Amino acid sequence: MLRWTLSLLMLGLLGYCATGIFQVNAGELAVVQRFGRVYRICGPGLHLGLPWGLDRVTYVPLQQQEIHIGYQAGEERVLEVAPPGQLLTGDDNLVNLQATVFFRPNPDEVADYVLHRERIEPLIVRATEAALADVVATQPIQEILLNRARHLEPALHRRLVAYLRPYRLGVIVEAVTLGTPQPPEEVAEEFEATTVAMSQAARLLESTRMEAELARSRARQEAQAVLTQAENDKREKIARALAQAYRHRELWRSLSEAPDPHQAVRAYYVRELAKILRTLQLRRLSDGPVDFYLVAPSEER
Repeated sequence: MLRWTLSLLMLGLLGYCATGIFQVNAGELAVVQRFGRVYRICGPGLHLGLPWGLDRVTYVPLQQQEIHIGYQAGEERVLEVAPPGQLLTGDDNLVNLQATVFFRPNPDEVADYVLHRERIEPLIVRATEAALADVVATQPIQEILLNRARHLEPALHRRLVAYLRPYRLGVIVEAVTLGTPQPPEEVAEEFEATTVAMSQAARLLESTRMEAELARSRARQEAQAVLTQAENDKREKIARALAQAYRHRELWRSLSEAPDPHQAVRAYYVRELAKILRTLQLRRLSDGPVDFYLVAPSEER
């Protein structure tokens, strides 16, 4: 009888010691707490520790998690109480927003994640609500509705990370996305009509801007063409003037080097006058007994 009792005790002791053997799967970490204090962090594989009651092993999956915060369509509400996610904009309007926070445990701070895991989600929810209120309060409602709040996501992500950092929760906030903003249900139709009108005005403004830009582009091209033509005309006139000045200098040199310069000048003017006279003709116009004579350019050159 004593032998059976000792055997049972030995088997029980071996089974109790075997509780110190644990397996960590891929994609997760294990935090070992010995007497309540974090003793070590184990990666995937088979590990040996102290039996149950002395060591406490907490498995932490490293997969991404998500939390939905803010406005939930279709929920029943008390009229006297503002629904979750209803925020005040920068121009004193109300808008309903829902945010989705994507986070995962930080492998380098997994011990903090285990120690604070009971309050991680409540803190993320409160911090996201505060960040949403801060970011939305800086924007007019037109910007939020027309852009579908997408432009607020980077600022919201930065603000949320800054709010959570002092709490050392051991999480990495990977992204924050915003759902389509909705006006309060009581004024949804008026907001929708206003949004449609604003969208049409924005499209008209963009079309006008594009037409103005096209007109400016055409005007610049035409102005450039006029400037180019003027520059070409200027160069052509300068070239003709230089050529004419060169011919005059050559003529003056040839006349001044003649044996009798005065006779050479007179002969030159006679030749030029003869050229001019050859280009003219004398026409007679009769009006009764009176005849008129008109000097006109010749038809034959």
